[in-house]
Amino acid sequence: SLRFAVRDAKLLYELLVDPDIGGFDRDNVVLMTDESELRPTYTSVLSEIPLFLEEVGKNDTVLFFFAGHAIERDGKTILLVSDSKGKNPALFGVDLLAQVLNKMELTEARRQIVFLDCCHSGSKGRAVADTMPRSFADALTDWKGSIKFASCGIGQRSYPYEEKKHGAFTWFLAEGLRGQADCGAAGGDRDGY
Repeated sequence: SLRFAVRDAKLLYELLVDPDIGGFDRDNVVLMTDESELRPTYTSVLSEIPLFLEEVGKNDTVLFFFAGHAIERDGKTILLVSDSKGKNPALFGVDLLAQVLNKMELTEARRQIVFLDCCHSGSKGRAVADTMPRSFADALTDWKGSIKFASCGIGQRSYPYEEKKHGAFTWFLAEGLRGQADCGAAGGDRDGY
């Protein structure tokens, strides 16, 4: 497992439900980690995300965040969940990216945001792919009606920010959400844009 994926998910959750930052109602944010009551298993992901998305309305914002491993198997991108273990992780892995993108696309929500902080090596430290699979990048660019941010592109990998004990992508995403992206040397005016 990744050392900082749980910390990343908890950090983003806290920022989203902070009334001064994300402004999301706690009842409208689902947190799935290996340490939470609702764990990100094959069954919970396939059942909870579609149920949650059924309640989405036209003026709602749908945001999906994933921190963890991803692999490509048989042309499909597999975001690995808690019970994605064994010699064939794709057997237990959820084609989570496709599931979430398809379900989000079917909602009425006009604002759809996806953040992916994924590395692309197999579970238990066994390398499955050294770079982002082309099908994963294609999934990010071909999907319409949303904003998508991924921690790495073709030929790149995701990295931890050891000092901060978070994924580098997630740490700087959090800093941006806190307003730090609007006050840099370029003369930011802290207006949030």
